[in-house]
Amino acid sequence: MGCKRYKSWANLKFRLNLERKTFLRTAQFFSFLVGFGIFSIIALLQLLRPIKIPFADDWLVLNYLTHGVGANFTNIFRLVNGHQIALSKILFWLIGVVNANPIELVGILNLFFLAGSLYLLSKYSINNYKVRKSLPTQIIILILILPLKPMQNYFMPICSGWVQAIFFIGLFLTSKKMENKRDKIKTMLSILIAPFTIGLGLTIPITQIFTSLSKVKNRKNNRKIEVFFIFLSFVSILISYVIPRLIYKSSNATSRNLPSAIDLPWEILKFIFTLLGSPFVPASRFDSWLPMTVGMSLVSLLIAFLHKNKINSFFHATEQTLIPIGLIFTILLVFTRFQGAGHEPIISAAPRYVSGTSLLILGCFLLIQDKLQIQLRYFMLVIAFAILLSGLKTGLEWQTIRFKESNQIVKCLNDNLPRNQDTCIMKLKEYALVDPNFDFQNAAQHFLKAR
Repeated sequence: MGCKRYKSWANLKFRLNLERKTFLRTAQFFSFLVGFGIFSIIALLQLLRPIKIPFADDWLVLNYLTHGVGANFTNIFRLVNGHQIALSKILFWLIGVVNANPIELVGILNLFFLAGSLYLLSKYSINNYKVRKSLPTQIIILILILPLKPMQNYFMPICSGWVQAIFFIGLFLTSKKMENKRDKIKTMLSILIAPFTIGLGLTIPITQIFTSLSKVKNRKNNRKIEVFFIFLSFVSILISYVIPRLIYKSSNATSRNLPSAIDLPWEILKFIFTLLGSPFVPASRFDSWLPMTVGMSLVSLLIAFLHKNKINSFFHATEQTLIPIGLIFTILLVFTRFQGAGHEPIISAAPRYVSGTSLLILGCFLLIQDKLQIQLRYFMLVIAFAILLSGLKTGLEWQTIRFKESNQIVKCLNDNLPRNQDTCIMKLKEYALVDPNFDFQNAAQHFLKAR
């Protein structure tokens, strides 16, 4: 009798293990399929419709690609538009040695970071969500962390830090269990390097401070390592942002709009609601009321769900790490926009801000996903694919416009160089967005030589 029970239990255990392995392979396949689809879209656009000319703020970092004036160690840590992009400057200087179009080389560099990001995020989602009903969650993670709406993040040199930041977020997420020395080293690298990618990277050391503080209070062991990570996070923030702001005083930093924001809190709420609703709406830059309405509905539904299910912890579970990352980025964004010149809802509807708020939306979904029935999870998956398609529409529109403009400028350069360089420089300046004191003439001459 006992032998039969043992055999039946062994058979049941074998079937369960086989089912888990089968699901794991299925999850790996679908995660690879979605990730490969996102990568293929960007790679094909880079190959078939490359952007060969710098646009807008790209000129602020072009000197590192062309080894022009100011591309030295003294200016590496100088903030650009309020962002610390020292890592991009160093990488740009290195790839500037290659005798090829520097803008196209940046696109290739971004593809390497994108491939690494997809690998790390797929690994994170599969390792943390291995049960059958969480297959939609694994796909949603890839779609929301790597949106296609801000297509400029994959092409423009000034935005390259975003792809780098996502890579280090993936590295940070895959090391949160702290099971071995390798995880601790990956966490250290994420804390130290991520703040030097772009503003989004600053959220990693800030998030680590909050998570380490919660672990120090709740655990008797490993307090030393958590205290060390807190210290390391403060050092990283100090070196990347605090000291550069003190050394390189910016003349365009102003707080003239902050008092009005305090007097009119509704303006802040409208800005936040528009930020949260923007990922769901294609081409929402010129109709901010629609993403604002979506954002208000999203917040209302989330509050109602959290209250009903008594979910009140944002920081203790590994899979909820994306909530503080997205929340901290949103707070930083709101603060910097209200401190600066523009805080209208139409600004927060801009595609470039989608990448940060998507992390917050994803973190909130991961917080409640255990309480959702399987039907609702697949409904969320449908919404995620809708976000993917709407983002693809907006992203392709941006890329098409830039590709046409790039071809027009390249044709002008081919027709006029080398005999009429001034005409070429004036054509380049039409699409530049730089300070009047910026030495555009010198920068343009270095770019024309490099290409």
